[in-house]
Amino acid sequence: MAVLSPCTDIKTLIEYHAGIQVVGKPVKVRGVLEYHSNCPFCGGEDRFITRPEEGTYSCATRASGCGRFGDMITFLREYCGMTFWESCEELSIDPDELGDYTHSIPAQSYGAPNKTWQERGISTVAKAYTLLRTSAGARGFEYWHARGVTNDTILDKGLGYIPCRDSRGSWYSEKPELWGLDTGGKLVWLYEGILIPWYMDGKLWKIDIRRVTGLRKDDRKILSITGAVDCLYNHDLVTSSKPVVLFESALCVLPG
Repeated sequence: MAVLSPCTDIKTLIEYHAGIQVVGKPVKVRGVLEYHSNCPFCGGEDRFITRPEEGTYSCATRASGCGRFGDMITFLREYCGMTFWESCEELSIDPDELGDYTHSIPAQSYGAPNKTWQERGISTVAKAYTLLRTSAGARGFEYWHARGVTNDTILDKGLGYIPCRDSRGSWYSEKPELWGLDTGGKLVWLYEGILIPWYMDGKLWKIDIRRVTGLRKDDRKILSITGAVDCLYNHDLVTSSKPVVLFESALCVLPG
């Protein structure tokens, strides 16, 4: 259950610490008042949802958010870098009154996604890799080969392809519970396109999809599956004994 503070609400808290205004006309969704604004984490426009009555936030509007979610304590820990105890003091909350609140779990920004997300993600990566090698994934194979990516690299990096669900170009979607997420009812979308998994020390941190069809002007070409955590691609291969070259995206690294 989300933590509520006697001295402030989550909308005011985020406005103060993030320097943004959660403005605009509030709307009621399933009887709960919510505001939409730019996301203080990923900077995405009009995709961050704040629910003062519930004391929660999430970045998942229009199926293109970064997947951040939580309550006031989560926000202070992940955005402001406070400890659990510092967060409680900031909110005038007695930690002993929170019962089994999971204050021992580190903020998401300091680690890989939860275990359920990783397991679901690994299964999705495996299916996408298999589909890439079928007639349904021919478009994906053509794309990778056109960019100079070899079959060995496709195998080594676990690259894949997610097709549309039907001829109208509809995307697949799954319930957030399957990914271990609480997104306020927003589905987890598996976009059509080229799948690129991001690993660090053997753990799956992120899944990017490079869209190849249905793009309109100003549409984002690369989308991350909700719940992914940003990291540096191939970060675990960096050592002090070798020079490091920073590329614009993983797509630029793979042909190398």
